[in-house]
Amino acid sequence: MEKNKKWVFLVLIIFSLPCFAEDPVVTQLSKKELPRMEAPEVQTKTLPSGMKIYYLQDTELPVLEIKTYFDFGTLYETKETRGFIPFFFDLLKSGGFQGMTPEQIDEEIEFYASGFSADVSDEMSSFGMLSLQKNAVKTLDIYFRLLKNPTFDKTRMEVIRKSVLNGIKRRNEESIPIALREFKQSLYGKDSPHAWLFTEETINSIVQEKFQDFYKNHIALNRMRMAATSPLSFDEFLKLIEPYLEGLPREALRPKRFEPVEKIWQKTTEFIHKPGNQTVMVLGHFGEKRFNEDKYKIILVTEILGGETFGSRLGDRIRTELGLVYNVSCQFGFGTDYGTFQIVTSTKSSTTTETLKEIIRVLKTIVEEKNITEVELKFAKERILNRLIFEYESLFHVVEKEVQYDYFGYPPHYLEIFQKEIEKVSLQDIVSVLEKYFFPDKLKITLVGEKSKVPDLKTWDDLIEIPLDEE
Repeated sequence: MEKNKKWVFLVLIIFSLPCFAEDPVVTQLSKKELPRMEAPEVQTKTLPSGMKIYYLQDTELPVLEIKTYFDFGTLYETKETRGFIPFFFDLLKSGGFQGMTPEQIDEEIEFYASGFSADVSDEMSSFGMLSLQKNAVKTLDIYFRLLKNPTFDKTRMEVIRKSVLNGIKRRNEESIPIALREFKQSLYGKDSPHAWLFTEETINSIVQEKFQDFYKNHIALNRMRMAATSPLSFDEFLKLIEPYLEGLPREALRPKRFEPVEKIWQKTTEFIHKPGNQTVMVLGHFGEKRFNEDKYKIILVTEILGGETFGSRLGDRIRTELGLVYNVSCQFGFGTDYGTFQIVTSTKSSTTTETLKEIIRVLKTIVEEKNITEVELKFAKERILNRLIFEYESLFHVVEKEVQYDYFGYPPHYLEIFQKEIEKVSLQDIVSVLEKYFFPDKLKITLVGEKSKVPDLKTWDDLIEIPLDEE
């Protein structure tokens, strides 16, 4: 047992400190092959209506899981209708249908130990169900009647509205969400759908008739995709599900595309006063689009810089060596339009200036000196490929990923392509993208903390103090 403990400790040290590159144990570990993951082949069928079904048989669990995706999300809202689409799906899954009230549905679903879910992202929305296979028919009946004949019950609508309004009132309770939202608003602009927030005014303006109109204009088979797993074979599942699709609207117009982002930004440092002993900071700039030719190189640079707190440049320096922070994260976003590159952390108010300067120094060093090592690159690849296990931890997650990749236009078998592309990135490739996509001298910086507790704050030349957004 004691011998095993020593080995675990040694492995942790190795993975946490890439500076041990010349250690013979590290050298030996770096020679091992990179992990590979193989996902099962998702079965698909496009129906005459245009709806596409993605399916995997799962004989491990006696469960039917379905998620129906729709080709619109919050980016398709207008400034006047902010918050409507999430409200719509919350009410769709719980607002009743002709012949059954929300309360009756709640009782039925609880009795069958089933569940409904709704989710809205930037460009996609979904309505899902989960049921024991023995209760599948009963749950499917309710699920599809909600999809076909929703009544958008007024009483349930007000319950949801109250919950949303309470959420708006609590927006400023935590510093990290404040910093993240203010950073996006500073980068994209408050009038951009990538950054704007719904308000009490926009939520209170929603009336029942708007839900009915939206349903008629946007819910149709030609704009749906379905992900599913169950113990049934694919043919058995199709035979089960196809009768339920009868009666759904067959066609609706595609939504108008959102305005493209202009990738121009100015360096700023913005400070938002909020009482507390910590300063939260977000630093970054625009990311790239989804199919950027250097995508896999950028992903690896980001991982080396700060993909994980332990074993990354930022983590090793400001967490392990200096003890200034507890966690630090670094992300580089790729979207249909430009995502965001951002570094996020928090520190004691008294060490705000030191932490901020050290983050910028680490970023500047990696970009200007291009001193990434082969060992760092090897460990970054391993971490990225190992994380795929958690992204594909269930067969339903595999199907969900397939739907999303297909929707956004990725090639077939993208998981395999992703792994190969990550594996083949060389040190020379990494160096070639550093100055092209990372700009330490053009950072937008958003800080949230208590002004009086941050030393030297008044000496910062480019500091802009902005009020806490109470909207």
